[in-house]
Parts: sequence; structure tokens; C-alpha cells
Amino acid sequence: MLNLAFSMDSIRWQCQAMTYLARNYYNRMNADSLMYWAEKAVKLAWDNEFYPIYFDAFSLICSWELYEKDYDSALDKANQLYQTAKELNNADGMIASYETIGLIYMETFRYVEAIKSFDEGLNLQKQQVEPRYAYQFQFMSYIIESYLKLKDYKGANNVLNKAYFLVEDCKVNERNFPIDRCLWLLNCYHAEMFVLQKMPKEAGEYIASAKRYEGLDDFYVFCYYYLVSSSYYQLIGDYNQALNCVDIVLAETGDEY
Repeated sequence: MLNLAFSMDSIRWQCQAMTYLARNYYNRMNADSLMYWAEKAVKLAWDNEFYPIYFDAFSLICSWELYEKDYDSALDKANQLYQTAKELNNADGMIASYETIGLIYMETFRYVEAIKSFDEGLNLQKQQVEPRYAYQFQFMSYIIESYLKLKDYKGANNVLNKAYFLVEDCKVNERNFPIDRCLWLLNCYHAEMFVLQKMPKEAGEYIASAKRYEGLDDFYVFCYYYLVSSSYYQLIGDYNQALNCVDIVLAETGDEY
């Protein structure tokens, strides 16, 4: 794609392809190549005023520093991203910065501040002419996780209900929305919420509901499902099954985890 963009002399598609390359290397955890392509995309996009691409590429750099636990630098860059987006009155950039700042707060156990940041980003998304429902769901999932960390079950349940409503709405109105993946994750959240409250009957019902989706190809939810299941089996005293769930996750993640 990048080669084609150069042959067409399309700067916009060069920026876009560089950002895709950066995201690919981010997913592969290849820091050098990630930074190389992200920084090229950031400079080229900024110089040519392709601001949505600029914000996407800049967010990848922030996210990598967050992954590397360089929280001060990540937060500085996220705040810089926010100020730039605000000056340009660019909603995409502001939403991206709210997400990054919220994730930094989550990683540093500042869950109340994380929820505030994610709420700001979610509310801004809902005001867009062309809503991105999958992105809205992502913000809701961050908020649910933060409420669960705080053991604020009322808050978690409130957002869970909104997330279920969003998924149901997308069954009718959004063809490309990952319905089953989102339902799998929401069932896991509900199961964890009841495990934390030591309510095995209710937790077991949601584990059973989540089991219907365990064949889906989603690494994050796969791991989360089996770890929540392990917690459930510990709660009911079935320790062999609890260990089996952990072994399933370890077999998939490898030694580095």
C-alpha cells in the first residue's frame, strides 16, 4: 500500500499506510519499527494537515509508552495531544486523547479519574454526525472495568445495561458491529461482578451464557473468559476446574506471560 501511495504521489495515503505499518508493529511489540513509522506518519500528516491520521499515529506513540510503563512521558504526550486537538477543534483528536489519558489512569490505579476521562470521550463520540459504535463500546468496556476495580457494582451495572442496549441497537442498525464478541465480553463482566460479590448462582448463569461464544477468535476475551471462569470455580470450591482454566490460558499465552 505504501509503495502504491508513493507511485501515485498521494501524500495522504502515504501517511495512512505509515500509520497502518506502525499499528502492525505495535501489535507485534516491535518498538523500533513502531516508532520509526509512527514518527514519520506524525510529521508528514502534521505538515500536510491530515489531522485525523496525525492523531491516530500520535496515539500509538502514547500507547507504546504506556505499555512500556513510561507513564510520565505518556501522560505528557497525551496532554499535548489534547491541547493540539482542542486548539484545532478536532473531535477525533480529543477523543483519542481522552482514551489515552484514561488508560494511563487505569494503569496507575487512578480509576475514578479514568472513568471521568472515558466519560468525556464517550460523550464527545455520541455527538458526532457519524457515530462509531464499536469505539463507543470500547469506552464503555474501559468504564466497566474501572468500576469493577473500584468494586462499585452499581456503577458497573449501570454501564453494563447501556452497553447491552448499544449491542441490541447495533443488531439492527450496524452491519459491521462485532455482536457476538461484545456479548461474550459483557457476559464475562457480569460474571466477574457477581464473583466479586460472592454470588455463585448469578455468576454461574453468566459463565454459562459466555460459554456459547468461547469458539470466537478473540485473544483478549478468550483469556478474560477463562480467568473469570477460574475465579468462579474457586468460589464454588471446584479447584481442579479452576486450575484447568488457568492452564488453558497459559497454553495460549506462552512463557512471556
